[in-house]
Amino acid sequence: REENCHGCHDDGSQVVDGLEETVRSILLNLDRYRESVSIIITTNDQQTRLLHNGIANARGEEILASIQRVNASAALMVQRLRGVTQQLLRHTEHSIEISVGAVGLVFVLTLVYLLWSMNRLFTSLLRGTESVIRDDLSYRLPIAARRDEIGLLATRFNLMAEHLQARDLQIREKADEVEEANRRLHELND
Repeated sequence: REENCHGCHDDGSQVVDGLEETVRSILLNLDRYRESVSIIITTNDQQTRLLHNGIANARGEEILASIQRVNASAALMVQRLRGVTQQLLRHTEHSIEISVGAVGLVFVLTLVYLLWSMNRLFTSLLRGTESVIRDDLSYRLPIAARRDEIGLLATRFNLMAEHLQARDLQIREKADEVEEANRRLHELND
């Protein structure tokens, strides 16, 4: 694409150089036209007037032809610039479409990963709560090395389960002690 751009600039430079030459020619012909018109206005000689009238008309025709060439060149440059601009716009639109597609794909993949991760956590959390309901306090949530709210939730659930398991052990030990004390009381009563 860069070669096309340089090619376009080189073509444009050549056209501008040609236009500069044409404008210099117009300015030179204008000076000569003014001289002829000045002579026509200031001279009393009919023959000189006719001669310079013809010269002025010829210079005027050259000036008009040069202006038409400038207009044609300018129209051609505008047409080329429109074509290049449209090509650049299409390229830019294509680049934007690709960028938006890539961002959309990254967004969708991130969303799918987050949903999968949360589903995994909630499934584990449901298993954990079901095990607590069944009085099985040994279940622990798998804790990945996460440092976000999901990892915090898993860590807190595991701490709660450990705490409940320790309390359950204490209660069982106390219940065993009470049962042992109750058995001794029965023995003493007997």
